[in-house]
Parts: sequence; C-alpha cells; structure tokens
Amino acid sequence: KEFVHAGCSMRLFACWLTLATCHGQLTPAQREVIETARQSSIDASTQAENEILAVFSTTSFRWELKLQGAAGRRLASLSATELLERLKVALQNLEWVTNFGLDANSLKSHPGESAFSIKTLDAFGGRFPTMWELKATNSSIVANVSQDQWGVMEAAETGLYRLPPFSKVPPSPEEARERPRYLAGNTRQLAMGVRRYGSISAILRNDVVRQRAVIVGSDTGGWESICNKSVTPVHKPSWFAKLVEDASVSCAPVERTPLGVAERPLHSFLANARTFRKVGGGLARQIYQLLGEDADVRPLEGNMYMEAALLGEMRVNDTKVLVGSFPGLFGSKMGEDLRKFCSRHGVPLAWSLSDGQEWTKEEEEKLDWLPWEPFEYWHSDGERLLDPIAGWAHTSQPSSGGSAKTRALWEKVWAEVAKQRSQLPHGHFLTQSSMKSWWKGIKSSDLPVQMLREGECSPNLCFGTILAGGNRTCICRADAVHAGELMVI
Repeated sequence: KEFVHAGCSMRLFACWLTLATCHGQLTPAQREVIETARQSSIDASTQAENEILAVFSTTSFRWELKLQGAAGRRLASLSATELLERLKVALQNLEWVTNFGLDANSLKSHPGESAFSIKTLDAFGGRFPTMWELKATNSSIVANVSQDQWGVMEAAETGLYRLPPFSKVPPSPEEARERPRYLAGNTRQLAMGVRRYGSISAILRNDVVRQRAVIVGSDTGGWESICNKSVTPVHKPSWFAKLVEDASVSCAPVERTPLGVAERPLHSFLANARTFRKVGGGLARQIYQLLGEDADVRPLEGNMYMEAALLGEMRVNDTKVLVGSFPGLFGSKMGEDLRKFCSRHGVPLAWSLSDGQEWTKEEEEKLDWLPWEPFEYWHSDGERLLDPIAGWAHTSQPSSGGSAKTRALWEKVWAEVAKQRSQLPHGHFLTQSSMKSWWKGIKSSDLPVQMLREGECSPNLCFGTILAGGNRTCICRADAVHAGELMVI
C-alpha cells in the first residue's frame, strides 16, 4: 500500500511522522486480525443494524426508554429510523479511552496493581508499553500482578482477540510488544472514563482507533473470569457471588459475535447490550446514556463497556487529550507531574470532577456496586475544565481560556487544595462537598468543555465544545503534524 498525506506542503519530516503512526508499525499477524475483523464486520454490523431497528420499533423498548426520564421520553418520540441514525453517528464519534496512574490513596490500597504512571511514559519515551512488555523486562510496575491475571489476559488475547500465542513463555520483549493496549468505549459519556483503572484518562484520536483497533462487546477480563471455565479468576468469588454472576451476565453474545471495528461497531454494541441486559444494561438504557444529556449512571454500569484492543505501538501522539481526576490529583505532586508532562508533549490537559470523590473512597461503598442499586448515581454531564497552564495552550482555541485572571484563580485553588491534602491524617480523604465547592468556584470563572455530542466536530483531534457568544465552538488538540487527513490508497 502507498500512503499519501493530504497537503504535503508541510515538511517532509512531519509527513513521515504522521505516516509512522499508521499501518506501517503493524506486524503481519496484527494486520491479519484487523483485516479479518473488517471483512466479518460488513455482514455482522448490517445484521445488527436490522435487529436494532426491529427492537427500536417495539412498544416494550419505547416504554423502557420513556421510563429513563425526560431525556428518555424525548428520544422515544423519535422514529426507529431517526434513532438508529443518531446511534450510528454517536458511535462514530465515540470516545475510546485508556485509564492509568492510580492516585496516592489508591496506590496505598492496591500496591503495585496498576503502578503504570506518567513516569512510565517518560521512561519509555512517550510510549505506552504493553503489560506483557513490562513483564518481559522484569519491570517492578507489574511485580504484584498475579499469575491468574496473566492467564486471564492470555486467554482473552488468544481467544477473543484471535492473536497468535507466544512462541515461548515468558515472551521476548520484542514479541511482548506485539500484544495490545486495552481501550474502553465511553458509551456512558463519563468525563473520567473508567476510573477504576486510574486517575488519568487518555482519550485516543479516533483515526488511530479506526486504523488499528478491534472491538469486543464487553471487558474481556471480566468475560474470561465469568464465562471461560478453563481460566482461574483473579479474585475467586464466593459460591453466592458466583451464583449471582452466572445469573446476571450472558456469555453467549460476546462469544458468538465476530470482532468489530470502529467504522462498523453495531454488532459489538448490540452484543454489549445483550451481555448486560439482566443487570440493567440493555439497549434502552444504553441508548438513553449514549444519546441523552446528563443521563444518570449506576456505578456498576461504568464497568459495562465495549472493549477494544489497540494493536501496534501506542504513543502520546496518538491521544487528543489527557483528563486528570480533580478529586484524585488536583493540588498534588502527581497532578503537578501531569501538568509538566502535558506541557512537554504538547497534549492538552483537562480535569474532571466525576462525583467529587477519590476512587478509593468510591469503591469502599460496596452496596453502591450492586446491580439495580437504586440510590447512588453518577451523572454523565460530559463536563471538563481545561487546565490554564497545560490545557488551552495546546488546543485549536488557545486564546479562549487561560487568561491571567483565570490562571490566578486556578493557582489559588490549587494551593488551597494542596494545603488541605498535606494536613489529612493517614487514610482520610478530602470531602466530596469540598471538592465540589472548589470545582464550582473555578467553573464560575472559566469555560467548561462539553464532551462531543453526535456529529458536532471532527472526532479525530476534537474532544469537546465550548459555548461562546451563543455558539458552540469545537475544541481540538492543536497538532501541526496531524493537521492534514491521512489517506490510504
């Protein structure tokens, strides 16, 4: 294949760097997996489209959608065809995220479990190493990852993702680099992605996902632990928990559905809805959360995502924005490191309040994680604030925010949060009400960035919009290297 970059008046080096992020870095085995998925997705996605359209036409679906609230009732007023078209556009604009970097309290609670951090990226020259690569190089980052976890990953990658097994165990560093980086499809429109995996959410450029990712209808680690009887789960459930798992999750949809690709993901989306239908994650609920504004999300639903395996090396240049946890990192040493990292690499930094609690505190509330739990809800308001130091300067609208006045306010709040963190007794957290108050104070003098809705902006480099002068303006990563569109001939 020949690769041509539109608008090659830019420097030759810039063209070469852009092309190096595409298919040229894939191995023959990786290309085969992607091309096979593309071919099988043609028929599978078309069939799923017909099945979804049929469901959208049923009275039961309409009533279930109306029961979701005002946003659900508005969506239920659309025809089945209109609803399907909105779904297809939303999936083409879907955020694909990978979370990493546990905050300080999470690291204390889970030592070594996910020690991958900003420092890891710096050590690897801005590249996201695979878990297997860290294992092959005896990295302390994965020292506490259990053999059962490695077994679950191997089963998922060779089984569900159809990747070839390693020629030897443990694999060589070169062979380990051929394994994927996992992504989550943000169908619940959560501004912080999948928080349980880390307090930093890297949002991928959509062209990268289209070119180099294959999709499964659920988290593959969870599916392997529940559905693959030949795999030892990482956390062995009690007999009662196992009974609940088996009754709650449908294994067949993922097992029987071909791998998807970002340009044709309807069969993967449908498999996801069918997998989690018994625990409240069915098609009506998914449509409400993906297409509705300010939808409510039960904590457990945050784990009910489509998963993608990104093949080939993942680098910082493959992202369009990094999002930091406001409760977990703002006003901390890790937060300062994140600011400096984004400034060095020219990638915008945004912050997300989520529900205003650090993740360690969130996961302590065990009852909130039950299926159909009726009291605790997150809200997918899709709202972020761009950092005045490492945010606006790296966007397509650098003059829209980050003024001297705004920056002074941010730094005042940063100092106050840092002081409060330093005075916390061991095992204590900043209160949810305090975090919300600090966020509200900054937001009142700044321009919140809303996550992309359906078809508002090009999703490759753009990650949100601001309301200025009564109009919505696209906010995108400013990157001259990727300013042109990549065409494959």
